[in-house]
Amino acid sequence: MNSDSIDSKSTAEISNQVPRFVVGLGASAGGLDSLEKFFKKMPPDNGLAFVVVQHLSPDYKSMMVELLSKHTRMKVQHAVDGSLIKPDTVYLIPPKKQLTIEEGKLFLVEQATVSGINLPIDIFFRSLARDQESQAIAVILSGTGTDGTLGGRVVKEVGGYVLVQTPESAQFDGMPKSAIQTGIADSILTPENMPQEILRYVQHPYASRLRNEPPSSDEEDVLHRLLALLRQETGVDFTEYKSGSLLRRIQRRMGVIQISTLDEYLQYLSTNMAEAHLLHSELLIGVTRFFRDTEAFDKLREKVLPELLAARKQNSQSPLRIWVSACSTGEEVYSLAILLAEAMERHQTFLNIKIFASDVDKNALNIASSGRYPASIIADVPVQLLGKYFFKIGDYYQVVEKLRKMVIFAQHNLLRDPPFHKLDLISCRNMLIYVQSRVQKRILSMFSFALNQNGFMFLGGSETLGEAQDLFWTVDSHARIFRNKGDVYFPEFQAVESSRMEVRMNSRIGLKAGIGGDQPKTEKLIDGIYEHLMDQYVPSSVVIDPELNILHVWGDINGFVRIPKGNLTYNLLRLLDQKVGIIVSNAIRTVQKNGGEIMFRDVQIDTDEGPKLMRLSVTLYRRRPFKQDFFIVTFNSLKELNDEDKKAKETTVNFSEEAEEQLRDMDRELQHTRESLQTTIEELETTNEELQSTNEELMSANEELQSTNEELHSVNEELYTLNEEYQKKIEELTNANNDLNNLYLTTNIGIVFLDRQLCIRNFTPVTQEYFPLLTQDVGRPIAHLAGSFPYPNLMEDLEKVLNVLVPVKREVQLKDDRWCQLEVKPYQTIENHIDGAVLVLLDITEIRRYRRKQEELMEEIELSNKRMTLANEVGKVAWWEWNYDKKELVYHPDKARWLGFTTDELKTVEDFIQLIHPDDYESAMNSMRNLLTGDSEAYDIHYRLRTKSGNFRYFHDQGFVTQRNEKGSPTMITGAIVNLEETGRTPEKSPKSEMGGK
Repeated sequence: MNSDSIDSKSTAEISNQVPRFVVGLGASAGGLDSLEKFFKKMPPDNGLAFVVVQHLSPDYKSMMVELLSKHTRMKVQHAVDGSLIKPDTVYLIPPKKQLTIEEGKLFLVEQATVSGINLPIDIFFRSLARDQESQAIAVILSGTGTDGTLGGRVVKEVGGYVLVQTPESAQFDGMPKSAIQTGIADSILTPENMPQEILRYVQHPYASRLRNEPPSSDEEDVLHRLLALLRQETGVDFTEYKSGSLLRRIQRRMGVIQISTLDEYLQYLSTNMAEAHLLHSELLIGVTRFFRDTEAFDKLREKVLPELLAARKQNSQSPLRIWVSACSTGEEVYSLAILLAEAMERHQTFLNIKIFASDVDKNALNIASSGRYPASIIADVPVQLLGKYFFKIGDYYQVVEKLRKMVIFAQHNLLRDPPFHKLDLISCRNMLIYVQSRVQKRILSMFSFALNQNGFMFLGGSETLGEAQDLFWTVDSHARIFRNKGDVYFPEFQAVESSRMEVRMNSRIGLKAGIGGDQPKTEKLIDGIYEHLMDQYVPSSVVIDPELNILHVWGDINGFVRIPKGNLTYNLLRLLDQKVGIIVSNAIRTVQKNGGEIMFRDVQIDTDEGPKLMRLSVTLYRRRPFKQDFFIVTFNSLKELNDEDKKAKETTVNFSEEAEEQLRDMDRELQHTRESLQTTIEELETTNEELQSTNEELMSANEELQSTNEELHSVNEELYTLNEEYQKKIEELTNANNDLNNLYLTTNIGIVFLDRQLCIRNFTPVTQEYFPLLTQDVGRPIAHLAGSFPYPNLMEDLEKVLNVLVPVKREVQLKDDRWCQLEVKPYQTIENHIDGAVLVLLDITEIRRYRRKQEELMEEIELSNKRMTLANEVGKVAWWEWNYDKKELVYHPDKARWLGFTTDELKTVEDFIQLIHPDDYESAMNSMRNLLTGDSEAYDIHYRLRTKSGNFRYFHDQGFVTQRNEKGSPTMITGAIVNLEETGRTPEKSPKSEMGGK
């Protein structure tokens, strides 16, 4: 069996099986041209299934099946709900539908838009990734917007292959650029180069390898060397990841660059550092999206967030601290931030929230920190939250500022760096499944250490506590929410390496975190000692802002201030003795102008126990990042006044009554100014509220306009796709119209097209030879011109054809002895409707002449046949014809009748040879042999033939070669035989030379 038969057999087997790979092609505006170029280069017997998903208008019929069928020999059809996909077939999404694939079957649902935007490509790509996994191939072609980016990312996450059209070759580069910027593209090619790349990829040795096949011992050795090289180049150690997962990712890269063995790939990696970074990105591809696993986030909102907010509300001095580890590109971080913002609004609580988001992938963190995501996130983010926490910029959504301020992003290696500490919640979803079990145990112990007692941990749907069950209580097993016991020390945590982050954790008190298991208790001890030292050695002081409001107090200041009547105030001057307040006010203005510090000694203050002396200082505190100044006012040394103190005091500080009265007036004026300012502030706040209300209305209107704009954008894409199909159809119709025009001009057939009212629609120029037609006669009833045509029943035939739909054919004689054939047919539309009639006029003058000549010739032939028959009957002659190649004999029936046989009894030459008289046999055979070999020109013999009754009769037989083949050999012999006895010429005694013996 040769190789061709083997190939044909394997192809036949493949055609009856499921496809090896399923290729999803996403296209929008400008995609028809890309699809045509793609399928022109794709061989028809490839063993793959193709599913084309476009943005189609729901109001118009798509002509894509007809258009694509002209560019491929594969079967092209619209997808049918529940149909099993087959290889070498192209499936198209129908209008008004969304398409998914499950267990190798295509399913259709009614089109549902989110915020007016249709995302059929993302929807199909996601289902393709779930169903086909590593056998999925996603192709992103020309189009506007970002549809296909998130779906293509999911395809790559499961080990599939993603190809993107080069933006330069795309009519609209929005979709290709979005996919390329996200980093999901394995290959960036023009549409005509994609088929060859896909076939190379699917034919790679690893393409058909089992997905969960463990690495061999040889592969393990090469894998360790490869990871060591990768660590050296990128700084990330993947040795603690599961080897099976790593190997599958590496093999996928090998398939992309067409390398067959791990050894070859290791060699390639050592000489190509760009590939090292591509592999690094491949291994770190993040599996994430907004509100991934909605049910789990619902449980988090219901069971965890209310308790965290309630506990922090009682202790509002410290912020709510959350750590999202392995945050990837930040979708789940912002999802959690949105839930917190919603919970605070719902519970009328406004707290300081710090979300620490970390990941080892710097590129992913750059995307996360920018807070900018493709418009296709609308498939994951509820509409009400999308408008509240995002604003639209072109084809992207940007998180609002208040959400971004809640999050601090940092590069952090969970396998090497120490954790954040004093946390209320840790979220680490779907990262543990990629590392070995012992590493999982170590990470979970680290999380327990980092969490406060009773803090919460939120894991992915496929992750469990494993060997760390002693560290956590289960809050919700299905949602993977756990609670930290907090009092269990897990020695595995000591395996975590130290870094500079450990020193940063508590640099104020100089402790190194992560050394022992009792670090939180040590911090409480140090804090207590710190407070004791402050009380012992720091004088009574207050910190005030530029408005003289007290911000913080050290020590006991009860002896220096008094509580005024009326509303409670934190303004320092209102709490001080009037004279002391004047001193403090002047000192604050002085240090604010000149800087530094001012100190007053022996300042007199009136107390309940009488006048006393104190020491007073005012210090300016000006530090970044604070934009305003702060002041530290220090009080010290209250003591009784003696005579010397009074003299010194009188000479040091002397306030005249006029000055005091002036100061009182100024104080009253200042108080009035403050009250006026407060009134103005209240009025401004009222105005601001009104402006905010107006702004909210404008924002709402803007959101509605934005939503309308998005809907119009989506409709514009659909109309562009439809217009592209129509342009192709118009081009075909133009070509067909040109063909018809040329046919009209060159044909010798007269054709008149009539409508239902038998008015002229169009006609060919030749028709003017039969009817006096002009160009302006279009639209004129044919009845006006029927009289000029020499056939009186023309209108009757036209009416008959329109009524019974049976064509009529006539031959009509024209002037000058000319004839034409008139045929009347119904005019049939593409929809199989009858919409008029067609007159076909064909000049048959020459045909009539040839027909007459043929009739005359037939008459002459018939007369000749009669003459020949008469001659045969009179001369007793019968003709015969022998096809020497086919061994077929044809003869006149008289030849058999003369011998008493029928033609059915004598069919072959051999039948007649057997009847030759034995004495005549040899001479007859020699004569025929000489004819066949060319030794003689004729077969001419007299012999006797036996009749059916057993008697012999005399015959004269003569024949000639009438046909020969290319080599000159005879193929046809024709002759005639004469019955000598019936002619009366039978010799009574014939010589041997003539008769061949007796």
